[in-house]
Amino acid sequence: MAKFFRCMGCVATALFFSSVAAAQENGSDLPPDVKEKYDAGKAHFAAGEYEEAMTSFTAAYNLTGEPNLLFNLAACAERLGDAERAIAYYQVYLEEVKDAEDADAVRERVTLLQTEGIPAPEETTPP
Repeated sequence: MAKFFRCMGCVATALFFSSVAAAQENGSDLPPDVKEKYDAGKAHFAAGEYEEAMTSFTAAYNLTGEPNLLFNLAACAERLGDAERAIAYYQVYLEEVKDAEDADAVRERVTLLQTEGIPAPEETTPP
């Protein structure tokens, strides 16, 4: 039964992270230098390079103060296994983006991280 809930947690995590950068749409409204950093962050995230993604998203955030980038930073922190930092980014995101469409899902994610932490990866046996 615990394996079932862990699996369901993995499915929910995958669905949640599929929305990374969704809050920022495609970044087309960003200045060119910021868009370059934002696009690099998206590419790094998609490639599983979460430290590099965090660096790129941080650079974009530092240039603009765009609060939607906090969601991306939270997702990177979570993928890096840093639940405390992810929670902090999610909470600031919710404070800064008052009308966030994903606010309920983000609050649920924060609660999950606070109560269960970051789920351990599924154990797999190589073929």
